[in-house]
Amino acid sequence: TEQTTPQDLQSKDYRARLREARLAAGASLAAVGEALGKTLQFASEVEKGRSHYTVPQLIAACDVLRLHSTWVLYGVGPMFKGGPKPTKSSGRPAARG
Repeated sequence: TEQTTPQDLQSKDYRARLREARLAAGASLAAVGEALGKTLQFASEVEKGRSHYTVPQLIAACDVLRLHSTWVLYGVGPMFKGGPKPTKSSGRPAARG
């Protein structure tokens, strides 16, 4: 069966917001891809609009970067969940406490 993708659910801007948040968190494409069980190339293709995450992958990406999904999908509300934004740790998203 086909899975619904975030692209089917909302505007095309979610990719730009994912990139903005990833950069704000100091996370590398490789770290995000690895956390999702995907490659750096796949994560890059998503940000460039050449591929897409499934809904479960988008939820996982939001969790890894501590993002509010409503901000990613619609640009509404705060970018990061809880406290201050994650900090960079060797190019990987900061560990959640």
